[in-house]
Amino acid sequence: MTQNEIVLFVSGLLIGAQIMAVVSMLLDLRDASRDLARSDEARKRAAGDAFLNSMTTYRLLQKLEARR
Repeated sequence: MTQNEIVLFVSGLLIGAQIMAVVSMLLDLRDASRDLARSDEARKRAAGDAFLNSMTTYRLLQKLEARR
């Protein structure tokens, strides 16, 4: 191999490594965004469940007090 071919080969390897790093970063960002959306959905669902459970408890207490 000539010196020019070696330089082009090494340059290609380095550029390929940079491209792979950028692709990996973009995939990680996409996964992080999806995880954030899932956690927000789970948090809202948990808040709704807590509200419904407290509402059920409140209704039961109201029925017990009405029977007295």
